[in-house]
Amino acid sequence: EVLVVETHLDGSALKRPAMIFYPGRELGGDPTNWWGPNQACVEALLRHVGFKRVDFTSHPLPELAAVRGIFHAWKTDAIYEAHKHGEVSTGSAPIGAKTKI
Repeated sequence: EVLVVETHLDGSALKRPAMIFYPGRELGGDPTNWWGPNQACVEALLRHVGFKRVDFTSHPLPELAAVRGIFHAWKTDAIYEAHKHGEVSTGSAPIGAKTKI
C-alpha cells in the first residue's frame, strides 16, 4: 500500500512521460540498465498501477539531484494521512520521523 522508489532520471527537459533508451551503452556499465525515465514517466507508471498519491523529492546529495529522484507512493489518501500523522499499525515511522537504530 506504500512504495518508495529511488531511481535514475533522464529527459528532464521533456514535459511528457518519457524514457530514454541506451542501446549498446548500458547506464553505468550495468548490462541490466537500458532505460532512464523522466519524473513524469515514473509518476505516470506509479499511478497506472494503482497508487493514488505520488510525491517526488530530488535526491538529497547535490551531485545526484539532477540525475536521481525519490518517489513516495500511496494506494489511498487515507493511507497517506495515517502515515503522515503516525497512525500506521505496521510499525513504520511517519515520513521524516527520526528513528533510533
